Amino acid sequence: MKDKRIEHDDQINPMPAVDPQGIRERLLNWYDHSGRDLPWRQRQDAYAIWLSEIMLQQTQIQTALPFYQRFLTLWPQVTDLALATEEQVLKAWEGLGYYSRARNLHRTAKIVAGREGQFPPSAAGLRQLPGIGAYTAGAIASIAFHEAIPAVDGNVVRVIARLAAQPWVRGREADRKSIEHWLEPVIPPDRPGDFNQALMDLGATRCLPSNPRCADCPLRSLCVAASEGTQDRYPLRRAPNKQAEEKKVVLIFCRDGRIRVNRQDEEGLLSGLYAFDWLDSTDPDIDTIWPEAERVNLGHHVHIFSHRRWQMQGWLILLDSSENNCPESQSGEEGIWLTRRQLDEIPMARALSVFRDRLFALDYCR
Repeated sequence: MKDKRIEHDDQINPMPAVDPQGIRERLLNWYDHSGRDLPWRQRQDAYAIWLSEIMLQQTQIQTALPFYQRFLTLWPQVTDLALATEEQVLKAWEGLGYYSRARNLHRTAKIVAGREGQFPPSAAGLRQLPGIGAYTAGAIASIAFHEAIPAVDGNVVRVIARLAAQPWVRGREADRKSIEHWLEPVIPPDRPGDFNQALMDLGATRCLPSNPRCADCPLRSLCVAASEGTQDRYPLRRAPNKQAEEKKVVLIFCRDGRIRVNRQDEEGLLSGLYAFDWLDSTDPDIDTIWPEAERVNLGHHVHIFSHRRWQMQGWLILLDSSENNCPESQSGEEGIWLTRRQLDEIPMARALSVFRDRLFALDYCR
């Protein structure tokens, strides 16, 4: 089988003739009967749609659902979100990962609140807001403002690459633009949002990455790859980025029932979040550094970022009241000492929150 991880030297197949009316009718009829019942589709306002689209970036629907409901409960309107502090937003986001999305969400809320709570009504205007790229702008503009513009995400790339039998690559900007151009004459001007959501649903439920359900696909008779039996060839993928592996020793200092944390620099990997101390060392001599302190092994944990992988070993270090033998915090600022309740209220980096949960399961630092 041909390796799908190949790049620009791929031979482009002749573009098939587009049947806009046939694609529209089949896809929208299917969507009307088989579209997913998602909570943000019960609201047509830009705030709810924008919130869902930001949360769904690099996140599965089932993971994002409780966060979506939580945000709407805490901040029913974009103006409410704008009045929250960044720390409150990060705490509500805790566990969803990719925290730059939360920071951009908060920045955008403040900008929109300054526009009397109104989002720009076009994809071009939406792209000027923090954290909104081409796909997100197209989704919001087509669903909330009925702009006839494509919204090309990974699911849509897969559907159209197979439909047209083109060796397009997910994540390659030139190919995303080619798919947008291919879709422009197809999008129905009266139902652009439904059309875009139908394509997303088709990719998520029928045109699957492996073992696509072609027999249940409304576009089966129009799909070039299905007719040729070459669905597994499309779309192509970039070779995955190599992840740098880093080893960390996570140190949770507890003194007089309080735990030390520090807030990370705004520009760092864990920017704006709270974290325990850690050492960039494969095997520090814990016994030598804290010879008198009681130590509790909190186990091992691996956290994968987009381009790096942290192998972490956790330790709880129980200090006497007189001891102040703590390393300098990674943020360069003096750490703060919190009660267990306070620790549970602050936004903590997902990479380290597993050790907080393990700490809470123990009878220390209550």
